[in-house]
Amino acid sequence: MNNQLINFEIINEVVGDDADRIDEFCQAGMTSFAQFRDAYEESMLDRNMQQLRDEGHRVKPVAQMLGLNPLLEEYEKAKKILANGASDKKVIASVKDMQQICNQIIEEFRQRAGQEKS
Repeated sequence: MNNQLINFEIINEVVGDDADRIDEFCQAGMTSFAQFRDAYEESMLDRNMQQLRDEGHRVKPVAQMLGLNPLLEEYEKAKKILANGASDKKVIASVKDMQQICNQIIEEFRQRAGQEKS
């Protein structure tokens, strides 16, 4: 995944050009998506649809706002995987895909936060 996932123009529209506010948003984003990544893994490996939905509902509005379509698509795919009782191989593949997506999002936030402090 080399393409940038986060639409940072939206963040600027929401919080303005204030470097401290952008940094706070990025820090909160890093925390939120790290928590989601870990909870996603747990809920998928436990095959816990309710936990998956709860975590999805928590992160989905921000993901939609930021245009994080790969994350949203993987989340929707995960619900189908659990609903259909898919193989462990498919569950693990989804977990790995979501980890990659979230790690890229976290890294993009980290890099942007660092730029704002320059």
